[in-house]
Amino acid sequence: MDLKVREAKLEGTVAAEWSDADGDRFVSAGDTVTYTYTVGNAGNVSLTGLSAPDASISEPNLGVGGTVTATRGHVLTAADIAAGRLDAVSFDATAANGAKQVTATVTGGAVVLDLQPAQPETVPVLAVQDLDGQAAPFGLGTQDKYRNGQKVTLKGLDYGQWYYVHLNKNSYRIGWIFPTTDNTVEFILPSDVQNGRDDVVVLDKDGQQVSFDRLQVTPTG
Repeated sequence: MDLKVREAKLEGTVAAEWSDADGDRFVSAGDTVTYTYTVGNAGNVSLTGLSAPDASISEPNLGVGGTVTATRGHVLTAADIAAGRLDAVSFDATAANGAKQVTATVTGGAVVLDLQPAQPETVPVLAVQDLDGQAAPFGLGTQDKYRNGQKVTLKGLDYGQWYYVHLNKNSYRIGWIFPTTDNTVEFILPSDVQNGRDDVVVLDKDGQQVSFDRLQVTPTG
């Protein structure tokens, strides 16, 4: 009769999962990355005294094919964001089958952080345009009239990239704005914007014009 070779063996994994605490779809300080550590009996004999302290795993008995899992959370810091990634983590696991000791070193869970794109450093060159009678690629949804100090909401601008906003008549610069998650760009109409007919113009991150729409400024009071 053939005797089965007794093999004591440990295997493990590390997985990392990011949780978007503020719902902005990009990683930011205060978000949590959850590490899941798993150790399994990959041999053909039962094991005792399973210990993986760096993974907070401890189990007196582990049958063939059995696994033990533990998790821990890491709150992302400003330093993590600056680095743009979390390096892989490692832990050691040990167990025994009778007098035979078995060990495993497990490494994994590296994370490349999905960061919000940095605001462009360039300042686009502006030129006053004659937009009367021209058809915009798409409407931005501006209202008929605005007063200084009122919020302006521009619609249809995809979330995930920066836009440069300016008023056409006097090349008044509003500046770089990152959209809200519902694909709108919002800004407060500054107090020194002149009354009268104007057009709000939107450029992309490369300074190329995306669209424009009418913006009528009316006196306050």
